[in-house]
Amino acid sequence: MPTSRTHLYKILHIIKMTGVSGAENHLYSLLSGLNKESFDLTLLILVEKKTPESLGWYIQALESVGVKVVTMVIHASFDPLLLNRMASFIKRNGFHIVHTHLIHADLHGTAAAMLAGVRNIISSKHNTNPFRKKPFYAFLDRRAAKYQKRIIAISEAVKLFFHKEERIPLAKFEVIPYGIDLSAYPPRKSNLRKQLGIAEEDLVLGMVARLTRQKGHEFLLGAFKLLLEKHPGLWLVIVGDGELEPHLKVEAIHMGIDERVKFVGHHDDPRPYYQMFDIFVHPSLWEGFGLVFLEAMAYQLPIIATNVDAIKEIIWDNNNGFLVEPGTIRPLLAALEKLVDDPVLRRRMGKSGLYRLKKYYTLDRLCQQTEAVYNSLLLN
Repeated sequence: MPTSRTHLYKILHIIKMTGVSGAENHLYSLLSGLNKESFDLTLLILVEKKTPESLGWYIQALESVGVKVVTMVIHASFDPLLLNRMASFIKRNGFHIVHTHLIHADLHGTAAAMLAGVRNIISSKHNTNPFRKKPFYAFLDRRAAKYQKRIIAISEAVKLFFHKEERIPLAKFEVIPYGIDLSAYPPRKSNLRKQLGIAEEDLVLGMVARLTRQKGHEFLLGAFKLLLEKHPGLWLVIVGDGELEPHLKVEAIHMGIDERVKFVGHHDDPRPYYQMFDIFVHPSLWEGFGLVFLEAMAYQLPIIATNVDAIKEIIWDNNNGFLVEPGTIRPLLAALEKLVDDPVLRRRMGKSGLYRLKKYYTLDRLCQQTEAVYNSLLLN
């Protein structure tokens, strides 16, 4: 690999952003950890109008670790004028690899790279969204995949999903799971319990996720209502925002549990909340990976999640957590009762989670595997 600053390989990542959640947090970790002595990194963010103020911290954080950040406005789901702007930008900067994330960037970025004469195109697939089963989207993405040299799936489940739904050849895929920098997750210490009026000895269930149908919050609320009948001193803290927020708050009131449920909104840095949780719950209906599981494992939290997609690759049932069927309340309740009643089990599962995190899901491993994909294209 070159070492001179004037002969770095130039890598362009492209993503459309309206906020920061799993894929965006993953991209931040990856760009922060990639070898800056070998790669000159640029991130092109597609935004719907002007750059949202909520992205300011994200952009500044990347720039502080040596990543150039550029924004371009995307005016529609398919924006032909954007293609020319992107192609001109790619050609002018002489990028060696274009690496796209999520469907808007996949379609626009792949086409723009081809127009600019770049053939080393990589796409990362982050989720098993139901809309991708629709023939129109599957056709478009399959066409784009023909021009992509490699496709990085964040889990085996994501790889098999795209192979089945879009008929993308398995040979194109590299499976590279998310990874986190464990040093960025300091020992448990948080004063949030006091701020929220929760006693130190009280048991807290926690969830960190966008408030959308995918994440299954309504099933957690239903299970929590029943759990409170036996354990009235429990708390449920929900971190995140989204279109279901008003509905979920009304549901909590109708269930009579609103005094024990804290909706704390979105937080760019949710680590202090993990530090106050005793049990992490995430009843998703589908999930491409779930970066939140790694964050919970970093704080040695036992996890209750659903037996879907990539979750069962991360959570081993009866090892670092419990897996339950999605869209159900009673199995979720039974798993919660086991952990609420057994502090020894909570500690054992938490330690098992940290062990799995260190073995399979580190930032070093993520970056090394991604750099190997880059080198396989650049050196051939």
